[in-house]
Amino acid sequence: MSEILEVSNLSFAYGQAQVLFNINIRTGGFVTGVVGRNGAGKTTLLKAIAGLEKPIGGKVLLGGTDITGLPAWKISKLGISYVPQDKRVFTSLTTYEHLLIAANAKIGKSGDVESEIEKAMEYFPRLRVVKDSKASNLSGGERQMLNIAMALFGSTKLLMLDEPTEGLAPALTRTFGEFLKEKSREVPMILVEQNVPLLKDVCDRVYVLEEGRIIHEEKSRDEVQEGGFAKYL
Repeated sequence: MSEILEVSNLSFAYGQAQVLFNINIRTGGFVTGVVGRNGAGKTTLLKAIAGLEKPIGGKVLLGGTDITGLPAWKISKLGISYVPQDKRVFTSLTTYEHLLIAANAKIGKSGDVESEIEKAMEYFPRLRVVKDSKASNLSGGERQMLNIAMALFGSTKLLMLDEPTEGLAPALTRTFGEFLKEKSREVPMILVEQNVPLLKDVCDRVYVLEEGRIIHEEKSRDEVQEGGFAKYL
């Protein structure tokens, strides 16, 4: 399978403090997991790929095109969607208004906005139930569904999720797992996560980060299902 994303020798620093050191990862399809303890550099890595942080060295290739150092809006237009950990929403807007704004921004006149919104609600039927609810009244799981649905509008080539199941009930975590397995057949994903059973269930490759360095890689679904990466968490 060809690689949709290749990260080569990527390094990043906050001022004089270097936090990523020569990171090499790649993903060609399905779900690639990135794991590690708090402070390992997982979120920083996603931000550097998404253009929210500027690397001090290395390259990021999307479908063979060098996107290193491009602004976040341009990387988003090229097809990388990033869903951060903090489940951001506009509390005064309804679920439907969020979807409408995101669909118009990503699709505009080039596509059928209402059809895309309907598709999002098929991914997450719960969003139809809370369609007219203000975001301030949504649960953490509902906000996460909303953020992921918005990220998938348009021609998404890669979806990056930062700890999407944090704080969610086990039943909802299982729902997310089923979604990830199904949707990753269409859109490759990078998943930062601490939930070992979920990672074993959905990932076909896992990288372990420790203090800004890749210290372990499991390169196949069989390796991932053995769960050797868990000892590093």
